[in-house]
This record gives sequence, structure tokens and C-alpha cells, in this order.
Amino acid sequence: MIVPIYNAEKYLSDTLKSLTAQTLDTLEIILVDDNSTDSSPIICKKFADVDKRIRIFTNTTQMGVSASRNLGLRHARGAYFAFVDSDDIVHEEMYMRLFKTAVAADADIVISNLRVVHDGGSRQVVTYNRHPKNVQLGRHYLMTNVIAPLVGIKIDPSLFVGNSACDKLFRASNARNGGITFDEGRLRFEDRLFVVEFLATAKSVTFVDEAFYSYIRRPKSLQTRYNPGELDAVISNQLRYRELFEKDFDFDSPMAVQYRVSAITDVIFSTLSHSRGHSEANKRTTEVLCNPHVVEWYSKLQPPGATPFYRVVRRCINSNHYTLAHLLFQAKFLPVRLKLLARRLAVRTGMMPQSVA
Repeated sequence: MIVPIYNAEKYLSDTLKSLTAQTLDTLEIILVDDNSTDSSPIICKKFADVDKRIRIFTNTTQMGVSASRNLGLRHARGAYFAFVDSDDIVHEEMYMRLFKTAVAADADIVISNLRVVHDGGSRQVVTYNRHPKNVQLGRHYLMTNVIAPLVGIKIDPSLFVGNSACDKLFRASNARNGGITFDEGRLRFEDRLFVVEFLATAKSVTFVDEAFYSYIRRPKSLQTRYNPGELDAVISNQLRYRELFEKDFDFDSPMAVQYRVSAITDVIFSTLSHSRGHSEANKRTTEVLCNPHVVEWYSKLQPPGATPFYRVVRRCINSNHYTLAHLLFQAKFLPVRLKLLARRLAVRTGMMPQSVA
């Protein structure tokens, strides 16, 4: 397993305890320190001195999580590999179970359920119950029921296998032979792109009906704050999906177009919600609405996906009124923003418990 680490001293010990407790003796634990400035390197060495399954590699300058994962991939020696974030927890049986399942089913990728632990302790288990468990599912099933929902050809939430690379076990030879690595130039949606590109090389998949991996959702994580690269990443991902699977799927179908427009819209709303009026976010939103691909997607939107809001936005975009389209997004998001502001004010004045905010 590969663990990218940067200034994770607050949570790292708990993560490494869960990894060193793994019952798979042949497990290789690769820790990649991204030039941390806190005590993370000391914590890594302390665990490595006790558990010989641990190997430590260090970036001489801060390179980012994708570069750290790629470094780990270059040094990985096992037949399969997996990823763990430095502030998450895994069940002690996770890699024993996933590895045994992969070998028994001769699977290129094994996918387990995911447990999301929110700030405050509430838990949510993301399950993939629609998929058969513990059996090899071939390329046709993979294309129809795994890849198609991921790239927006089939919109069925019950088949969606999630964006994370951490609830999966990957066959190493697929990645090596296919040249599959993380895109080191992006800060968002890099997991999803890696998973989709890996699936393009896969011939079989197996599902395990256990939530072994606990993803700890931190209030100040990258997913909960403004990210200037988010809008560009969602566009480039959509273009890459088409490049990979254009011969297999119709990316101009009404459902596929609606998916791409919805993806852009969701990220615009996410940007507006996390930016708190950041001027760069407003500028980037307008620039994205000017993007030729986004203009094309909106122009192809058909009913029932073309709701009154989308129709007005499409008309603005088609007539080159991009600033007006951006203002429409701002106006539509205003009630949500006011509600968030009211909750923050209530917390600060003691009128609402902190956990509600």
C-alpha cells in the first residue's frame, strides 16, 4: 500500500497503527513523505523501526499528493497495490480480504464499500449493493455497469463506484503496462481520473461487501474549501473520458450531455459555496462558462435536462453573455449562501450548537 504524507502529525500515528495491524504478512507499506516540516518523518521512522514491512521514501521538495503516489508506484514490488491517505483508518483485515479475493477471482481490480466519518463522529457507509459480490465480473459487465456510470453514459447512482482510489485494490501489471499514473498537475478529481484510466485497461472486476476503509472527512480538507483548479479539472476529466471510450459510448446522447452539464453546474455551485465571495472564483466561473466545450455542452442540452434555469443559462451562453450567465448562477445560489451565513452567525452568537453548523 502507498501512503502519501505531508504534515500529518496530528493523525498519522492512528493511520499507521491501523496499517501495521494488517493481518497480511506479505504486505508492503510504502510511506512517501512530501518534505514535511512537522514531526511526520519522526513518526514514520518510529513505526518503520518496529515493522519491517514499512519502506520510507522522501521528496526533497514538496511535490503534492499525486507526485508522492507516483513515487510510491515506482517503488512498489507487489502484484497488487492500494492507496491510503495519511489521516484515514483501515480495518485490520482489509488487505488480507481484498488480496485473497483478487487472487481467487483473478480480478484486475477489487472494490470494497467505503465508510465516511464526518466531523463530530457521524458515519455513513457507501455501499455498492447492486453489484454481485466475490465473483469475477468480466469486461462486458465492467463497461456496462461500472465504467458507463463513472463517465456519465448511464446515470444510475446505485451502480456508481465512487471517486476514491482508496477503497480499491489494483493489479500492478495493468498500471505498468498501461502507463497509468496520477496527473501531477491537478489538485482535484485526480483519484477519479486515475480510477477511470485504470478501468480502461481492466478485463475484470470483483466487489467485496465490507466497508473496510474509513475516510475521515476533515472540516478544512481540500474538498471543503475553495480550489482554483476544480473547474478546469472537471472539464479536462470529461474530455479524457471521451478520448478513452469514444468508440464504446455515445457521448453526444441526451443523457451524456445532461451529465456533463450537471457536472459543470455542480462544480460551479461548489466553487461559489466555498469561495465566500473570492474574486478569483467569480472570475474563473465566468471564464469556464466561456470555455468552448462548456458552450457546446449547454447548446446540446435537451429536455428533460433543459430545465428553465438551464435554458436561460444556455441562451446567455449562446449569445456570448457569459457574465450574465455567471450572475444567474450567483442568484440561484443566493438562498443557499444566506442559509449558510445564518447558521454561521447563529453558531457565533451561541444560538445554535456547533455541530449543526
